[in-house]
Amino acid sequence: MTTLTPPEREARKMAYRAVRTALRSGALVRPGECSDCERKMAGIHAHHHNGYAPEHRLDVVWLCWDCHAWRHATGHRRFEPLPADVKAAFAVITEGGNRMTDLISVPDVSWIAYAVIVALVLMAAFLVITEYERR
Repeated sequence: MTTLTPPEREARKMAYRAVRTALRSGALVRPGECSDCERKMAGIHAHHHNGYAPEHRLDVVWLCWDCHAWRHATGHRRFEPLPADVKAAFAVITEGGNRMTDLISVPDVSWIAYAVIVALVLMAAFLVITEYERR
């Protein structure tokens, strides 16, 4: 952890105060999901990814505790955003589509996205079967 100088601590305090004030006034709205991992949860944190300078006080990304800690520890995103075609394929599955023909009907979904989805479904099935066999 980096030790901040007194002026840096004051800048951080002012940035935190600006976010709190903006949240109370409605100028900023705390989302319900992390911008890195997209996990839905209460208590999403404001992360000042461009520092605490006055011009960046309200320039924040919203992160869950895990992703926020990761950013501070490494300086990098914990997860890269999913490509649009993979998100589209997930949307079909979560909205009730459960056959490959449902996925084929999604425009602009690459075969790599299909492969990723199939691999994830197979891994989930394997984990469910393994857990069932343990009981």
